[in-house]
Amino acid sequence: MKSSFIKFLILTCFMKTTSSAQELKTVTHVDLEKYAGSWFEIEPKVVIPSTVVEERIRRVFEMSEKACAISNSIKSKISLVPIVIIN
Repeated sequence: MKSSFIKFLILTCFMKTTSSAQELKTVTHVDLEKYAGSWFEIEPKVVIPSTVVEERIRRVFEMSEKACAISNSIKSKISLVPIVIIN
């Protein structure tokens, strides 16, 4: 099995959430019980050196989304929308 270690320069993450009673908003901390039934969009933004192949980092995000114990254990819809910037 090939290692998924990738060097990155900067990593930030934003989350947007909404429910039938709330407008779309960006949050920094989410109490999942409070937002039960909501929709979540997680937007990690990563800056990588030009020596890293962009498709490789996208594959890591894809694997992370599938293997996430938290998102797989709640009923809310969760979307991962990564932004990759090559420096």
